[in-house]
Amino acid sequence: INISNVIVQSRINAFGMEAMAGCTLFFKIEGYLYAMISALSLALTSFAGQNIGAADYVRAKKGKQICMNIAAAVTVVMVVVLCVWAEPICRIFTKEEPAVFYGALQLRYQLPLYIIFSWNEIINGAVLSSGHSVAPMVISLLGMCVGRVGFIFVASEFWYDIRVVYLAFPFSWLVTHVGIQFYYYSGQWIQGKRFLEAVREQEAERG
Repeated sequence: INISNVIVQSRINAFGMEAMAGCTLFFKIEGYLYAMISALSLALTSFAGQNIGAADYVRAKKGKQICMNIAAAVTVVMVVVLCVWAEPICRIFTKEEPAVFYGALQLRYQLPLYIIFSWNEIINGAVLSSGHSVAPMVISLLGMCVGRVGFIFVASEFWYDIRVVYLAFPFSWLVTHVGIQFYYYSGQWIQGKRFLEAVREQEAERG
């Protein structure tokens, strides 16, 4: 992922110092939102792992759904605030107007689909709780690296604009989301049993 980010950063650098400063500004602001989502994902990994260890798959599923709802609520509120008041928020960190311009532009192009990224983190946390890490890693690498860099190279041939770089992030989140959702709902990632089959069995036992 870091290698792909170096390629992405080199594309941003091609648009000048102001674009570079705006990108740095964006990631400072986005870091606060990511910290919340990451904390939820880590909490779910521990919670679901304990319940999977106790073979209480229903409770693990409920924990995952609650975290999905919290992540959605936090993301929607934060994204609305950051997109509507992008310039004033950027000016908290810098008074350089070119940097503010690019930082606000990146916020408005990259964040509207951030809810997809937040859901990816939660689902990853749920799957990792079972100790299965290879498949989520491969899916993330394909989506976040191959999908992101491929989008930039292909789209830049038709539209050479910094907004192509910004849009590569939401595109990579969507690709990753399709893969991780498919694995979550169809993958045999809990003790050799399909997760939802185990949930249905327990729900039937509980009436």
